[in-house]
Amino acid sequence: CALPILQIPFVDIFAGPGGLNEGFSKFKNKQEQFAFNSVAAAEMDVHAVATLRLRKFFRLCLSDSNLTSYRDYILGRSVFAFFGKPLQHNL
Repeated sequence: CALPILQIPFVDIFAGPGGLNEGFSKFKNKQEQFAFNSVAAAEMDVHAVATLRLRKFFRLCLSDSNLTSYRDYILGRSVFAFFGKPLQHNL
């Protein structure tokens, strides 16, 4: 019987464009499951925040094995509301 894997939540303070967030989000345990879960990031630069949102959106699409929404956004076919704000190509 396999025990459920607990993801360790973390908060990225002074996040910048999210390097720490990216590293923790990609780390896998011995069972090849993601070990950490980003629950929040704090950043005041608007461009860095836009990057953080886009990368979180990408990781959520990737976890669903459905990158269609992400691809549509990148190609300018769709605008998505994410965490209460629309993802925007231009700020």
